[in-house]
Amino acid sequence: MELLDKECGIYLLDNDNFDFPSLNMMKDDLIAVGGDFHPQRLLNAYENGIFPWYIDEDNYIHWFSPQKRMVLKPKDLKVSKSLKKSIQNKGFVIKSNENFENVIKSCANVKRKHEDSTWINDNFITAYTNLHKLDIAFSIECYLKDELVGGLYGVLVGDVFC
Repeated sequence: MELLDKECGIYLLDNDNFDFPSLNMMKDDLIAVGGDFHPQRLLNAYENGIFPWYIDEDNYIHWFSPQKRMVLKPKDLKVSKSLKKSIQNKGFVIKSNENFENVIKSCANVKRKHEDSTWINDNFITAYTNLHKLDIAFSIECYLKDELVGGLYGVLVGDVFC
């Protein structure tokens, strides 16, 4: 691991070493670039609160560890009566892990304001599909009349779904 920017604390990862900078080495949200999507690297990243965000035109993966995070605890989730009623009346069916690859591909096709492209490219999809096959990544899917109409994917680390 080579230090690219001393002021910002950004490191260039080696392809042969799956380690990340330690917490005391991190100075900003972007902590490293480079490396690959090897399953062990991805697992090490998530176990340390690090995730890949996008690949730039030079094909470097950008690894982030944000200082501020959103944490949603299931016991704190409040679903409004109107949303519950809407879900029940529309005939939505919620399933898990039946269509992982289509969920992630659909996420890649979602248009975002002020963005021309997505970080979810073919390499990313392949990497996370491999994590799914290793029972590390999972999907939650929403169907309406047997058609996939929504979903999310993520990585399970211990009791935390990222």
